[in-house]
Amino acid sequence: MSVFGARVEATRRRVDAGRPESVAAVHASSALGDLLPNWDVVVLAAPHTAETERIIGARELSLMKRDAILVNI
Repeated sequence: MSVFGARVEATRRRVDAGRPESVAAVHASSALGDLLPNWDVVVLAAPHTAETERIIGARELSLMKRDAILVNI
């Protein structure tokens, strides 16, 4: 599964809520630290809530590839 030639994966609180057709895999939010080192682009598209506040911090940035792109929508 790819969109514009890219494999798209996602994290969400409720993995059992299903997977959009254009998404290859949906992972639990708790797996973010394990997944970040694998991703070239990370797009945050989450509402600003107490739960999502600082979802990406120094630790998460250090786990990402040096040339990874972070987009915060």
